[in-house]
Amino acid sequence: MKRFGMLFALSLIVVLFLTGCSGRSNPWTQDIEQFRELVLETHPKFADEDLRASDRSIKARVAFEEVLDDLIANLSDLTDFEIMIAMQRATAALEDNHFNILLADVEVQEMVVVYPLGFRWLADGFYLLTTEVGFEHALNQRLTAINGREVANIFAEFSTLWSVENIYNARSTFARLLNNPLVLYALGLYDSGETAFSFANGVEITLSVEDTLWVETNTALFFPAFSLDNREAGDLPFFLDIRGSDLNGYNWFYYMEEYSILYIRLEMYLQNMEAGVFAPFSSEVKTAFETHTPQAVIIDARQNPGGDNAYLAELFEFLAEHTTPDMLFHFVDEGAMSASLLGAAHLKSLGVVLVGQPLGQNTDFYGFHTVSVSTGDLYFGDLDFLEDMDLDEYIDMGFATDEYPYFEVVTMTVRELLEMAEASESTSVPLMWNHSDLHVNVPNMFLSASQLFGLDLDFYALRPDVLIEHTIQDWISNHDPLLTYVIMRLR
Repeated sequence: MKRFGMLFALSLIVVLFLTGCSGRSNPWTQDIEQFRELVLETHPKFADEDLRASDRSIKARVAFEEVLDDLIANLSDLTDFEIMIAMQRATAALEDNHFNILLADVEVQEMVVVYPLGFRWLADGFYLLTTEVGFEHALNQRLTAINGREVANIFAEFSTLWSVENIYNARSTFARLLNNPLVLYALGLYDSGETAFSFANGVEITLSVEDTLWVETNTALFFPAFSLDNREAGDLPFFLDIRGSDLNGYNWFYYMEEYSILYIRLEMYLQNMEAGVFAPFSSEVKTAFETHTPQAVIIDARQNPGGDNAYLAELFEFLAEHTTPDMLFHFVDEGAMSASLLGAAHLKSLGVVLVGQPLGQNTDFYGFHTVSVSTGDLYFGDLDFLEDMDLDEYIDMGFATDEYPYFEVVTMTVRELLEMAEASESTSVPLMWNHSDLHVNVPNMFLSASQLFGLDLDFYALRPDVLIEHTIQDWISNHDPLLTYVIMRLR
């Protein structure tokens, strides 16, 4: 899960709109066939003998190849942008939310272009929750149409354009891409450079290219906090908190003295990389637990797109060992994907109560395995962050063990890690297309939460023990219904 289940902000507008059409046929044919070959030989759905034989994989391969065959047959009638969209639609057949080719370069971009609109799926639709001056009259309103087309119809078409895992993943991703002009263009919604958004109360706002903003990629990938919202006064509700807001690092915790609750917020399954691979987050949480002896512990991973949950395994097991089943709660929702699914499955196997909404990641899924040794028991993520570190500085890395089939944290020096990485073989093959500057890495790792944690899980989604929805009124009143549920149980 090097790439998080949530890859969904486009930064390729200039590249795609300025690409020429001359000399298209041969180089594009080569690129398409190279892409086909790489996917069929690398993606676990096709490369793994057992997975390849499943009905889902057979159906996916047929659909994938049909789109590419049709694309090659009609190249002369298509613009470069239309070709790219067709290749994106081919990936949609794979139903793998780690793999959407239009986002291949997004991680190297510092800024992306978006409309000043922040949408989120709530209990009964897609709501505008944050914006900029001039559009505040549409805040907290449910979106009904874009350029006259009903949202339900657009959403159905989106599911044929974007590679998603399940309905929950589709809702979360679609909501976040509604502010992206290029995705709207791909869906036929960018009419003469303008886009009209219609809402349930009869309000309509129309935006053009002059209204777009450049925002940081990390912000766009999650939930952009624009300058305006019209909630009631109070702290941000936890379930919509901005990633790393006013905090150092991605994960944080604090003791809610009034309720005797230790609240642990997992914004991502990563820690501050400046402190190494695994900052001393787990030990700090343990200390807080032993200091306060809380009545309940909440582990909140809502809207957590994943990362690498290796270093939290020991913490999860510590908390489960030192609490009773009615004391430990795990909050999840449709925005929790990738490593968040594995974290939730691990906690479920420990008897923790899952609260919230089904996760946006299938319990069997595919992810990125950047570098591995041939035995498959060593995992490396992106090692670029090691460049400025002292070679003799100690860091922690994750290793698979018999006792815990995912990872155990092992301490080593940067030098030792780099030596191991150099001696290993790369298993993630990038594709460089002849006809564009894009590249793509095909996911090549298959993970089954059921197998890893000895659970009997529905393939389609991991469902909480206690189902609770977030409503627009929760947002307006700064009310967290999941937190309220736990507090009421303690009384």
